[in-house]
Amino acid sequence: MRCNLTEAEQKAALEVPFLCTGEEQEFIERCFTGYLFFEHEVNENGRLGMTTECTRCGRKVWWTEREWKRFKQENNAKTRSDLLCPDCGCGVTLYPRGRLRSGNTLDEYRQVVLLRAIDGALRAVALEVRKHHGRWESDDAESCTKAAYYFAQGKCQKWQRRWAWSEEEQRYTPQLIPQKTMTEPFAESDSWLCRRSGYYAVHGVDQIAASPLRYCAAEQFFELDGDDPWENTMGLQTYLGLWTRYPRVEQLAKAGCKKIIDDAIQGSMNSRALNWRAKTMPAFFGVDKPTVKRLLAGGIGQKELEALELVRHGGVTPEEALTICGRIGDRNERRRCDAALREVGESVLVLARYLEKHQHKDARLWLDYIDAAKRLRYDLARRDVAFPKDLRGAHDAAVAAIRYEENAAARKAYEKRYEKLKKKYSFSAMGLCIVVPEDDRQIINEGKTLHHCVGGYAERHMSGAATILFLRKEKTPHRSYITIEMCGKQGNDIRQIHGYGNECKAGKKLASPQERHGAFIDLWLAWLKNGSKRDKSGRPVLPAKGEKTA
Repeated sequence: MRCNLTEAEQKAALEVPFLCTGEEQEFIERCFTGYLFFEHEVNENGRLGMTTECTRCGRKVWWTEREWKRFKQENNAKTRSDLLCPDCGCGVTLYPRGRLRSGNTLDEYRQVVLLRAIDGALRAVALEVRKHHGRWESDDAESCTKAAYYFAQGKCQKWQRRWAWSEEEQRYTPQLIPQKTMTEPFAESDSWLCRRSGYYAVHGVDQIAASPLRYCAAEQFFELDGDDPWENTMGLQTYLGLWTRYPRVEQLAKAGCKKIIDDAIQGSMNSRALNWRAKTMPAFFGVDKPTVKRLLAGGIGQKELEALELVRHGGVTPEEALTICGRIGDRNERRRCDAALREVGESVLVLARYLEKHQHKDARLWLDYIDAAKRLRYDLARRDVAFPKDLRGAHDAAVAAIRYEENAAARKAYEKRYEKLKKKYSFSAMGLCIVVPEDDRQIINEGKTLHHCVGGYAERHMSGAATILFLRKEKTPHRSYITIEMCGKQGNDIRQIHGYGNECKAGKKLASPQERHGAFIDLWLAWLKNGSKRDKSGRPVLPAKGEKTA
């Protein structure tokens, strides 16, 4: 948001002095940690005792050794422990003055903003403040101006401190330079100099009510309850500047539209969704009054803002816009959908209803399917192709087809291995047979059909790092039944063998393949260990009874 004071108005505003009052200086001191320093000292009578000095009230008290010992016992006080000053009752931290020596062990830095109503305007000064505790005494807080602000009805201005060359003094001096845009006085960074980077303590909250900004609702939005010395406020100066240009901010704050105001403070006015020049709330949101009430009652977040943008520029109703945003996600995903829908020839509302009907949470799966379909040159002009009934199945099939094309070299190398595996392992007897997978797709489909993890072994099987086989019924050799992984030096031993769901269905343990088909498995393993012998027609030659196997 741009500052708009003329040069003459800026000059007149800077001529008004803004010096810290005693109350403001006291507030600044309260922003720092209070200490109760102590050290041994001899009084005017030559008696050794303990002297304490409180940085809150500034009072210096001499204690006898017995009094000091009793005080520490009553308050359970140790070095760096928190307690109440015995004189002013303020919270302080106990610390030995002798440990400070000449260093800056306890130096602290704070960020403070002072507000004051002057000449029909609200003025603000942002200060960087430093507090030093020396070996013998604690210095008063030293402050330097970081920025200055001016707020009035329809007017706002910011000045930033810069080091500029002074012809009069012939050296660089700090000067307040007018800024073009309204921003916060302290930048967010990882600095260790302050408690919370970018945040500041605010003094003079009551001055807002005495200025033209009395109805800005800043106290309510930032929860400003009196003069809090803690640095827990950020965005107040930008908020005040927003109100001077857009008084609508007051209504938004009272209606709980935190998202809209936070975005505006960060520089995003959401202008595609909101009309900041409108005179009424319905015109501001671009919808009718009942819809405004429903939006405010349910809370306005990113989803609602994107829905309002669709209402304003997409030619849909608020309910349709919320349906679209609920299924298609953020703005970036919607851009991808728009590009895909241009090729399909349908609207974003059709896609949202399709996703809602088939209970898909978002459009990511559909977008991945469309990308795969374009690579495979599917006819996306056909509605049944662009919006399949089984999106997951169509997606997996398209991805598998792409993978199949990409793995042409691997499949060609597997052809020789397939013939060797088929010659060694193919076997049929007792109504069952052993089948060697023809490619990785068969292994992936096997895992999906039987609901176990063999699909993850497909690549290893194709490369020769593992051997996967199928045990199937002889009458239906293409129907998944049982899966086997082989191991051993000769590949003649079974590492694992599983059927549907690893023999677990609805929480119940099923009979294992060894229990159901142990005779067949033993016969097949015996044939394997005997060398996988076959006759001239290629049929397995079973070992004779009593014949030893390798």
